[in-house]
Amino acid sequence: MTALINEGYVYLDFFKAPKQPRPNYFKKMDLIKELNSINKTNRTFYEFYGDIHEIIGNTGDAHFRFFSEKTPNNFSLSSYYFCIPFYFLVQEAFDKENVTINDTYLTIKLFSSEDFCQEHFSNEEISEIRKLSGKKIISINNMNPYEYIEKITKNIGSPHSKQCKFIQGIDSIFE
Repeated sequence: MTALINEGYVYLDFFKAPKQPRPNYFKKMDLIKELNSINKTNRTFYEFYGDIHEIIGNTGDAHFRFFSEKTPNNFSLSSYYFCIPFYFLVQEAFDKENVTINDTYLTIKLFSSEDFCQEHFSNEEISEIRKLSGKKIISINNMNPYEYIEKITKNIGSPHSKQCKFIQGIDSIFE
């Protein structure tokens, strides 16, 4: 992997001494050195793979990603897929008198009944999701929903734009 990056990643030298459009916009890093310093013994593949994604994510380059098709034990990762039967929406509450937005919040909306994700959920679960659809989400796993989504983007190659990070986080939840 580091040989491929060394030969083909055009921003490799840039990250060693990045020009900053504003303070700390780009992280100064030696990408090859950081990747080579990852502990490769006595750990799970998931932890190892997570470290790779965290380092690559620190570049802020949303187009720069690596994906593994198999684990070292030849376990196919491409054969497994998990999805949820809903997606998140950002809703805006308007003050109609002043024609201004006075609140934004997250809700969920169920995908159409033809969506293959619904096949893997019981009728009771789908019914419960349908009841919650459109309601304001107060927290997810005891976190502010916006912070929760921001946390998800931490290790997935987050771009520098806060808006893009948020959208990428919402999209990554049900992929």
